[in-house]
Amino acid sequence: MPLKLACARVDDRRVILRIKYASRFAYALSAAEIDAIVATSRRSNVRVGVTGVMLAFGGVFMQVLEGPPDVVSDLFLRIERDPRHRDVVILRRELAAVPLFGAWSMRLVELDAGARAQMRPARELIEAVAQGALPELERLREIEDLVWTAGARGVASRRAG
Repeated sequence: MPLKLACARVDDRRVILRIKYASRFAYALSAAEIDAIVATSRRSNVRVGVTGVMLAFGGVFMQVLEGPPDVVSDLFLRIERDPRHRDVVILRRELAAVPLFGAWSMRLVELDAGARAQMRPARELIEAVAQGALPELERLREIEDLVWTAGARGVASRRAG
């Protein structure tokens, strides 16, 4: 389904498109392969004005992409077709005036063992949604909101300090 949205202006600021999604690894990816994905994303995103952040844990990607609506839409369509992803689920698609992660062209957030264990329910929800359990999608969105909102607050507090 196309995600093209017209570019708009609000208070003389260009509106950005933010897509938050989750997917499962199509096959086992090494830490080096994930690092290579992030490095390539950083280079590409800088050229096109996209920012974002990615979690990769337990065979799952969770990512936020932000930027010009046409560019983010096209990028997301490429992700959906990327053979490294399967069961891609859009958690949120929204227009915003200010990016959550504007300082990063792409940042990989690495989880320690404790955080990975805490993310197990999210991984299980992603798997359930991928298998068609749509009632679980709202629970997954609630977790996603907590993850990225806390992440954005953490970024803001680190900038201030």
